[in-house]
Amino acid sequence: MKSFLTLVMAVLFSTASLAHATDKIIIDGFNDWGKGGAPAAFTTWAKGGPLDGSKELQAQASQFGQIGTYYGKYSGFEVIEESIIGKNNKVVYAMLNLEFGSLFGRFLMYKKANGEWVSPNFKFHTEPEAIWPNELIMKYIKK
Repeated sequence: MKSFLTLVMAVLFSTASLAHATDKIIIDGFNDWGKGGAPAAFTTWAKGGPLDGSKELQAQASQFGQIGTYYGKYSGFEVIEESIIGKNNKVVYAMLNLEFGSLFGRFLMYKKANGEWVSPNFKFHTEPEAIWPNELIMKYIKK
């Protein structure tokens, strides 16, 4: 019985690890935001995707980085939910927490033929209803 329980625990652990491995690029980007602001995060999120190395992306990141003037310093992040769209796509909803408020994020994730997950599209807004589906917002409103 003990070996069966050990096997079950090992399977559950490895499954949990695989489920979170696809979000590594997102988590790394948020961590990079804490170290180097929006330009560092945007570079990480674009890695391996169609925006990787794009001058336009860095220009947007620099402009976006000005949000810190109003919202303050980085204080953390939360990954809220994932929605699977077929075998190669998913959407990840997250929040970037700053000193005076949160930015709400949405990442379109794509699994390349080599199994690597990249983010060809990511957006942030100060108002969740601008980029999150209403069903997601309503799910987390406390009554």
